[in-house]
Amino acid sequence: MDRDPYAPPKSEVKDLRPEAPSYRVRTKWLFLLSLPFLVLTLIDMKDVLLPALTAWTLVASVALTISVVIWPLRTIAARRAGPWPLWWSILGGLVLGMAFFGLIADDPTFVLLGVPPLVALSAVFVTAIWVIEARYSLRVYSTGRGLVFVPSNDG
Repeated sequence: MDRDPYAPPKSEVKDLRPEAPSYRVRTKWLFLLSLPFLVLTLIDMKDVLLPALTAWTLVASVALTISVVIWPLRTIAARRAGPWPLWWSILGGLVLGMAFFGLIADDPTFVLLGVPPLVALSAVFVTAIWVIEARYSLRVYSTGRGLVFVPSNDG
């Protein structure tokens, strides 16, 4: 005869809880550490960059800066956790690629198109996160492709 399916189990049943996720990278420190490098790069290359500054590179750099900065600013202000949109990841990768290509190839146009948006992005991330963490008693962590807002135990 088969075992009764409604009988209690003979062994002890454990309630297995999933482990709490561990977030290791604080977003503000990640961007704060990159900010001095980017600013020093612009200062160090000013003799090469200023002659290459044209109306086109200025307009393109400002447009890229606004495009790259607007989404993180709105997301952090609204305290929305979750993955970054694909379009923003692609745009950020292109800006980062232009900055690295310009630095490696010694092309001031690509440096002007890539580094100022990265400086603005780092400054916006650091400033917005410090304001949000101070005002709402949160900590902001980075995951692979997104932000996580975790309540702080500071009070």
